[in-house]
Amino acid sequence: MAWLLVIVAGILETGFAVCLKLSHGFTRLWPTIAFASFALGSFGLLTLSLKKLDVGPRTPCGQGSARRAPRSTAWSSSATWCRP
Repeated sequence: MAWLLVIVAGILETGFAVCLKLSHGFTRLWPTIAFASFALGSFGLLTLSLKKLDVGPRTPCGQGSARRAPRSTAWSSSATWCRP
């Protein structure tokens, strides 16, 4: 059920990205209202799904992908939280 919420939230994120483009810098009323609705729905569903999914601070590290990156890249040198 939690993964279904993540999928629906992803679809809502697509909707709010499209509405953001259509709002022309928040100068058009209805696309701006649709953007806010999609954004709140997406963030709300992601919040609900995170309560049920088992995630932790090491989840963004993947399966050691940060440790395999060369140390010369800016991302791997600044991502000290991914190192064991």
